[in-house]
Amino acid sequence: MSINNGIILVNKPRNISSYDVIRQLKKQLQIKKLGHSGTLDPIAEGLLVIGVNKGTKLLKLLPKDQKKYYAVVKMGIETDTLDITGKIIGKSKLDITLPQLKATLNKFSGEIEQIPPKYSAKKINGIAAYKLARNGHEFELKPQKIKIHEIKLVDFHDDEFSFEVLVSHGTYIRSLINDICNELGIKGTMKKLIRLENNGFNLEDAKNIDEITTNDIIDINKYINNHYIVYETNNKIIQNGGKIHIKDYNFPCAFSNNGKIIAIYDTYENNYAKPILMI
Repeated sequence: MSINNGIILVNKPRNISSYDVIRQLKKQLQIKKLGHSGTLDPIAEGLLVIGVNKGTKLLKLLPKDQKKYYAVVKMGIETDTLDITGKIIGKSKLDITLPQLKATLNKFSGEIEQIPPKYSAKKINGIAAYKLARNGHEFELKPQKIKIHEIKLVDFHDDEFSFEVLVSHGTYIRSLINDICNELGIKGTMKKLIRLENNGFNLEDAKNIDEITTNDIIDINKYINNHYIVYETNNKIIQNGGKIHIKDYNFPCAFSNNGKIIAIYDTYENNYAKPILMI
């Protein structure tokens, strides 16, 4: 039986974890080694990028600088988890206008500081913040710098508004919504979240879990050939993952032997390059 190595694009449904997706696909495809890039909370839907066999090694090299989301905000209430699944801890009246909402969203464009949600996987002394929060521990998370590349209003009616946002790696949409609502002077919480883009892939190219077969695996050789300069070589040093001189190549690049990708290299030091991934 041939071994599949590559990437699967999954449209994750709401109310299951990212690991639930992995578990189902392992059984469905009869593949033991799967891993995902960029966890989605159970409430979140949309694009989940999954590595298959040697494709799991490729995940760390996929672009991480931009992610795109569609979010729906429920106004008038605040929850402890900053999303609709949490306990309501505050309420407010709704007295905002469309121009006010658009102007406020524009304030969040560019580089900003953001405090991660207490119900998140952020580690504090090695322990996930959500575990501390669930056990009633008091703690503070430090602000971190993020970048909002683009944010635009999609809809605004009654007690809800929705927007699309293109953000840097490490951005928490729940925290962004909380900050937007604070700026508006109202309470609000995340009602819905869909990831539209991640790791250079789009949701429109993803499939529902039940529809996925091994034919939907993006072959690792095809991906690398489309995204890197590939040099054919029979150099034993490269095949064994050794350092090479940079003078003859453009980096980062990949090397193949008889058409099969064997390694991806990038510059190192003193005019040498080393492998950042061996296939």
